[in-house]
Amino acid sequence: MEGHKGAVCVTGGTGYIGSWLIMRLLDQGYHIRTTVRSDPGGRRTTCVNKSQLSSLVCSRSWCETLYWSTCEATSLYRVLSTILLPFVLSGNADFRVSQSSFVEMLSGTTRYFYIRLHCSGHDLPSKNILEFIVICHFIRDRKAESKAHSTKKQRAVEHIATQHRETNERELICTYTNEHKKDTGFLTSLPGASEKLQIFNADLSDPESFNAPIEGCIGVLHVATPVDFEDKEPEEIVTKRSINGALGILKACLNSKTVKRVVYTSSSSTVLYNGNDEDEMDESFWSEVDFIKAIKPLGGSYVYSKTLTERAVVEFGEKHGLDVVTIIPSFVVGPFICPKFPSSVRTTLAMILGDNGQYKYLMNTAMVHVDDVARAHIFLLECSTAEGRYICSSQIMTLERMSEFLSERYPEFQIPTLDYLKEIKGYKTAGLSSKKLLDSGFKYKYGLNEMYDEAIQCCKEKGFL
Repeated sequence: MEGHKGAVCVTGGTGYIGSWLIMRLLDQGYHIRTTVRSDPGGRRTTCVNKSQLSSLVCSRSWCETLYWSTCEATSLYRVLSTILLPFVLSGNADFRVSQSSFVEMLSGTTRYFYIRLHCSGHDLPSKNILEFIVICHFIRDRKAESKAHSTKKQRAVEHIATQHRETNERELICTYTNEHKKDTGFLTSLPGASEKLQIFNADLSDPESFNAPIEGCIGVLHVATPVDFEDKEPEEIVTKRSINGALGILKACLNSKTVKRVVYTSSSSTVLYNGNDEDEMDESFWSEVDFIKAIKPLGGSYVYSKTLTERAVVEFGEKHGLDVVTIIPSFVVGPFICPKFPSSVRTTLAMILGDNGQYKYLMNTAMVHVDDVARAHIFLLECSTAEGRYICSSQIMTLERMSEFLSERYPEFQIPTLDYLKEIKGYKTAGLSSKKLLDSGFKYKYGLNEMYDEAIQCCKEKGFL
């Protein structure tokens, strides 16, 4: 272990890359300030329009919901019934009304109705409650009066009214989603964490919340990103949160007067989706948003937001003279210390897990070991000559080669045959060149055997396999 190297901020410390990066930074003697989502024991706000109500409910965003509409109680009840009934009939959940009190709570231009539904299902926590606070708001003079029967509902209504009274939007949903307090014990128990790790609450939706953890740091590794591979939120909302959060972090770096370099964690998705017929792509290639929308890759909103966010980060650095380097990992594979099953590991283990819905995304898969990704972050933080974008990807496998490799190395698993895989259709991405990173002096330590051996062993230990 090396001596004290100064303080660095790692955003998104509870994620796959962020947590592994913290472990390696501690090993190398850094003092670390990491961020987790602000108010982890509270509620997160998401705004969508009425047309997305069905997908919001059916995507299992069990929440307390504010519904803004110019509808009568009977119409509202019919709307909710229409939305919920198909989901009930699908067998995914059983809803029963434990209380349905369409009670007018105050007079004037605003009326509030309250519905409480008990929901149960094999994939839901027991005694889970789906609550709707329904607001029927008739706007004439664009003034929103709010007077609820509890402080909590009062604040929620005022929040909606303040944000949207100047718009012509008549229908809005604002969800306050319960989030369990994040377990950071896996970070605080790391060797050296008690002396050198500080954990802050911060959220990309509130960029100024990153000011405190960044103040006094010599470097920032911005790993946090909205991850929505199921496309539960519109890409515009995900992108706005990602860009605003990233630019807020860069502004905090400028204001700190101590940050010497920012390393932004991008993704190979910002390179690969552009329609160019190339066997291999380097950092000069950028994904194109129209092409992304046309082919609908895995996690389309994530791909879209990462592309636009990296461009915004690069442009901000150039405009303001801030030393910003971006690292572009491919699929990150290997062990993990975070409690959640990382999506990149889940996808690359699809054949072992029997998840045939993922096969179409593995036509030509570029991969890199998580420890190599963490080491590359630290390398780029410390390398005095580093500038611009750096692809970080060490291996590539076609779908067919993956089947052969897994069948030979792990005969205990039922791996799909080559004949079966011939029927799989998907977008085949180009290979990725790490020449720039390697020419800078970085060396990869891990190959396919280590990636898969360690990922499988970790999944077994954590009960995912």
